[in-house]
Amino acid sequence: MNKTSKRKWLILSYQANKASACSQHIDDKFPSMINKGIQPVLLSSPCGQRHQTFPHETTLSIAPSGLRFELRSFLRLHCKTKLQFKLFETPLLIPILPFYLLEKIILNLESEWSWHIMASQKGNTLIKRYQPEIIYSTGGPSCAHLAAYKLAKKNRIPWIAELQDPLIHDAEYHRSKQAFRYYSRLEKLIRENSCASIFMCDAARQNSDRRTGITENSYTVYPGAIANESQQSGLLENKKCTFNHFGSLGGSRDGTVLIAAVKQCIEQTPNLKNSIKLNFYGTCDAATAKDIASFPYPDVVEFHGKISRTEAIKEMHSSSCLILIQNREFFSSETIPSKLYEYMHTGRPILALTYNNGEIDKILHESGHFSVPADGQQAISHEINKITTMIINNETQTPLKKSPWTADRAVEQLIAIATTCLQNA
Repeated sequence: MNKTSKRKWLILSYQANKASACSQHIDDKFPSMINKGIQPVLLSSPCGQRHQTFPHETTLSIAPSGLRFELRSFLRLHCKTKLQFKLFETPLLIPILPFYLLEKIILNLESEWSWHIMASQKGNTLIKRYQPEIIYSTGGPSCAHLAAYKLAKKNRIPWIAELQDPLIHDAEYHRSKQAFRYYSRLEKLIRENSCASIFMCDAARQNSDRRTGITENSYTVYPGAIANESQQSGLLENKKCTFNHFGSLGGSRDGTVLIAAVKQCIEQTPNLKNSIKLNFYGTCDAATAKDIASFPYPDVVEFHGKISRTEAIKEMHSSSCLILIQNREFFSSETIPSKLYEYMHTGRPILALTYNNGEIDKILHESGHFSVPADGQQAISHEINKITTMIINNETQTPLKKSPWTADRAVEQLIAIATTCLQNA
């Protein structure tokens, strides 16, 4: 494709350029899109920073829950300390609080639901200005898809919807019946009106096909990540095998089972106490923090707090083994953590604690990595012992395969799908 071509896509993504997984999926694609002749025209909320290399407009939500969420995100972006955040948060949010509580009583949806109202208005202006050939909605919050639907219908432009996470699940649903009905209708609307529905996990695609009864124009595209090849040669740090976890821990995705497994591993093989280091980077819940604080071998487990993505990638490359943890919940079978793709480009072994997800297990095993059940303490302990012994003794293992899951590959698939949509329009 000619790199000087001027193919424009209107991209709707609520949390673009924000430090979150749903943001990274689209942000990693932009350089490849531009290199392949696609000019992004991005419309997002004001929660993240603006991209400077292509048109990026923002608009607000109008519901109290959305304004509250966006104001808190803005303060987190600009306040340097928690104290500073609290000093601004309290007086600014008090006027919104009564309306926020009333909204939640009447309409218990995700906080970002109302963004589609202003986004569809702003989107019309961007369409008149840039004349995009495709509307592409993506990101975690579903409001981007509803805005894209309105824009596509009014302007008669093909629309691609990328559902990063399923809108609903077949099993238990934690929100209200009202929310279940809303997101069920939205899923059907997306499948009926988009020229292509893209899923990031094949199980999610198959379940959506079955729920809606629509099997046409649905695709599984693994988002991948920007390939950052490892520059580190050794796997040991100060003669210790470092198991490093990056990201947030909370709810059923916590570090308690992992920490208990490390403790069990040391109790069964005491000499490993001087050979293992477990590091957590990011945020953690109270249960994980308590287990770290009470761990009987304080030099073995350490919590480092939040670091930038650039710093995190650097630490990933210097890890002996990377830890991936899934939620121990029914929906884990339909999701693949974005961190998996970053991990796979480091050239480091990965130990994944997965939950009823054969798709992740297959991806990892085919590339020479390891996976165990997230709730299997004994299995986790055994695998940590095995990996530590292997690395410490420099034992031969099956070489790790280079990850095929790149953002560049995902963009190639996306452009091919868009080309089909345009041909059929």
